[in-house]
Amino acid sequence: KTSKNDVVSMEEKREQAKHELKKYMFFFERYNNHAKSGEHAKEMEPKIKLLIEKLNEEKSYPIAELGFLAEALEAVIRCRKVLKWTYAFGFYLDDEKEKALFEDAQEQLEKNADRLHEYLEQDFEPFLGEEEVKFGDTTLNKDVLDKKPFYQYKSNLVT
Repeated sequence: KTSKNDVVSMEEKREQAKHELKKYMFFFERYNNHAKSGEHAKEMEPKIKLLIEKLNEEKSYPIAELGFLAEALEAVIRCRKVLKWTYAFGFYLDDEKEKALFEDAQEQLEKNADRLHEYLEQDFEPFLGEEEVKFGDTTLNKDVLDKKPFYQYKSNLVT
């Protein structure tokens, strides 16, 4: 025969197990999301390499000024790897003060990694456009005259 105390105890265990599963799923989903984002970033390497080549060859941007694109992608890949493992670490973190500090740092890294990743996923066609400007009998590519949009993009990405 099951007593009332046993039923309450079983219900508490069930609720605790439910809570633990929910906590596990929360951390696993975020771990998995950053793993997938990291893989997506790695898949962008050929695209960024090609972009650097095109900007150098077609628009005469110096290679030294384009290295930030590869560096930014590498930073995103490293951030995603770190963020992925912060969720594994955070799952076991119990101290409330440490947890609050940890989650704040984690949130800041996540925001900045997302921002950097979004910048790298932007459409780069405007920087490769073929708009031309005529000066009398001379036709010049607009981007040769005005590289401001690209340097503004670079400034936003680097800062």
